[in-house]
Amino acid sequence: MVLDFSYFYPGGYCTRFLADYGAKVLKIQRPEDLSDIPTLWPWGDDASSEGRRERSGRFIQFNRNKHSLQCNYTTPEGVALLTKLIKKADVLVEGFRPGVMKNLGLDYSTVKNINPDLIYCSISGFGQNGNLSEHPAHDLNIQGMSGLFSLNSETHEPGISGIPIADIISGHQAAIAVLLALLDRRNSNRGGQHLDISMLDSLSWATGLSRSDAYWATGQYIRAHRRHIYFFQTKDRQYICIQPLEYKFWEKLCRGLDLDECISQWREIQPFSEDTEHRRRLVDRLQERFSRQTRDYWCSKFHDCCVTPIMSFEEAFDPQNPNIANLVEWEQDPELGDIPVFGSPFKMRGSDTTDTQAPPLKGEHTEAILRELLKADPPSSS
Repeated sequence: MVLDFSYFYPGGYCTRFLADYGAKVLKIQRPEDLSDIPTLWPWGDDASSEGRRERSGRFIQFNRNKHSLQCNYTTPEGVALLTKLIKKADVLVEGFRPGVMKNLGLDYSTVKNINPDLIYCSISGFGQNGNLSEHPAHDLNIQGMSGLFSLNSETHEPGISGIPIADIISGHQAAIAVLLALLDRRNSNRGGQHLDISMLDSLSWATGLSRSDAYWATGQYIRAHRRHIYFFQTKDRQYICIQPLEYKFWEKLCRGLDLDECISQWREIQPFSEDTEHRRRLVDRLQERFSRQTRDYWCSKFHDCCVTPIMSFEEAFDPQNPNIANLVEWEQDPELGDIPVFGSPFKMRGSDTTDTQAPPLKGEHTEAILRELLKADPPSSS
């Protein structure tokens, strides 16, 4: 059983993975309205949407297969109720700033005495210790501090990523850490442990693995000119992306474009290649060729040369798009009817996800949870 105290992306990613593969995730929700995903992103501004603010698109994506327990854990009665659940839990996930759970009497040093086998996962901007630990931060703050903004632009002006990549990566790291801790608990006598997931550490790790090697070797970061050598406009004013990093793909591409004389210039289109006049002429020749036919024509002709379409968001996430057919699942929502929901991004033989359940209304399962797990009636203060 997983107790989910998260309100924003990182913890939501983590517990959604666990719920999809059979974990019983109890989403702990306070009765009053908080600035969480349901209230920040309703369906729209029309009056009718206000009646279903708990059914926002993001809430649906993050909370399917979970159960909702309404509990005011700022009260002694609420803490007492959760203490009983913690005795039975395997995992607790929280995404508050360090100190918040301690003020509630639910920090790891306290609850480990209640349940020594508990895996307690804390996700925060800067980790549980250090001079920044108590500072608030969200995804963009972390992207800025990790150096990622500077990689999203070909100038020295920062460029924002199109998705909350710090939230995503730290949520994935948390899920991996939880699973490793559960495995360690099973294979050792060490019992539970406190997992400290720093969003900044998570994103810096991902950025550094792929981009720090040249900098640490030379003391200088070589800025890539990716956009000018990989994106080309086609006859129908669409775009394609080419990245023939292997010589065999580049050779086949050049021959297919009747540019045999360019085959020897393979290194000119590699990442971090110098932005020379010679390379610009090569890019111009490629652009002239690609402007002769449509996007679909080139993608069909060079489908085995690392040539792909650049799709609009609407194209890419149209539920009817065959490219995401294995990812999108349709489920029945009690308020909205059939809705598309993203399934797991990975497939595991013999470990299918559970039958999907719509995300819960606030407190929908409170009574059932208390009766089943605690053999108790819901207290009036919950």
